[in-house]
Amino acid sequence: MTDFEYMVIGKGLLGCAATHYLSQWSQHVAVLGPDEPADFARHQGVFASHYDQGRQTRLLSRSPIWSEINRQAMLNYPVLQAQSGMSFYRPVGALYANADRVTRGNPYRDYRRIAQELEVAHEWYEPEDQSWREPFPDLDFPAGYSVLYEPAPAGYVNPRDYLRAELTLAEQHGAVAIRETAVDISQTAHAITIDTAEGNRYTAAKVLVAAGAFTNCHNLLPYPLDLPAKTETVILGEVSAADASRLEGYPTVLYRIDDPDISDIYMTPPIQYPNGRFYIKMGCNTSADSWPKTLEEMQAWFRDGDSNACHDALCRALDSLWPSVDILATETKRCMVCYTPSGHPSIDRVEGALYVATGGNGGGATGSDTLGRLAAGLVFDDRWPASIPRQPFRVQFLHSHR
Repeated sequence: MTDFEYMVIGKGLLGCAATHYLSQWSQHVAVLGPDEPADFARHQGVFASHYDQGRQTRLLSRSPIWSEINRQAMLNYPVLQAQSGMSFYRPVGALYANADRVTRGNPYRDYRRIAQELEVAHEWYEPEDQSWREPFPDLDFPAGYSVLYEPAPAGYVNPRDYLRAELTLAEQHGAVAIRETAVDISQTAHAITIDTAEGNRYTAAKVLVAAGAFTNCHNLLPYPLDLPAKTETVILGEVSAADASRLEGYPTVLYRIDDPDISDIYMTPPIQYPNGRFYIKMGCNTSADSWPKTLEEMQAWFRDGDSNACHDALCRALDSLWPSVDILATETKRCMVCYTPSGHPSIDRVEGALYVATGGNGGGATGSDTLGRLAAGLVFDDRWPASIPRQPFRVQFLHSHR
């Protein structure tokens, strides 16, 4: 006899979504993971990357598979909001700014071609056509950039409230949230045992590990996944309440900047943060990014990593994008992205009754509801929808074990 029929390890966006869907099919479901740390500098456990107020959400994505994942999730946002009572979604649209001359950063993406192939509603502006500025006069890109505008349902979500919505619905269905950290998982023919850092032990018939960048830490899986993790830096530019109100309906931005220190900018309009102030959030790849490999290295980054290494370049970019907006102050935040060889999350059975769902590849927040549903279905009865190919989500280990 086990404590639970299903246990999800990891109380992040994907883990809470999986818990929500499992709870619809079973009365004996638990999700295990710590809350957001109150004090990063003193926190001795694991971290997550949903500690934020704004993440871009859009149909136009890097591949047809990702676009379908996002589409299914975005269609379900209004349902999640209505059922949970949590408002987390703002469909303000998205702007994509690209220039052929930019060679740094991610490979060039022809967003116009992708939008046409996927039949995503959009408006296209050649470099000489500056009429995109009329509805968004406070935004600016350098000369020579083409711009694509994707209207609603593109926009952004509040990841903290998105997670709360999934967890609220799971708990309404009887799921249990255990605010502890798993440090060891062992499996027999009859049950899986989970030991926590707090000294407690739980058993479950099936376990799904959804621990993000920390999946290979501790002893959660029998074999390490091919799951490199990269540090990510975000800058918050504070604006006045008056400017925040004026810019409230502005779109999110993807901007392929031409800069020696930073690349691949993503940005939200001003959003109110828990301290009551309003910030433009901008993230990107930087020349100072690193690839931590151990639990200690990951913890060190989240606690006090040098997120100011490219602060000047980040400020220059922020000022250039909003030349008429007064940036009152700036501060940087630390995040982490984990990648898989396929470019899609690993959602698969690892061994016996142990499963994994991890590897957002920098885009997992938007479609986490879909990804959680995929993982829950696989764990529950091996189901997988025909609308999404199965092979790209197969797990790949650091060394061959199959």
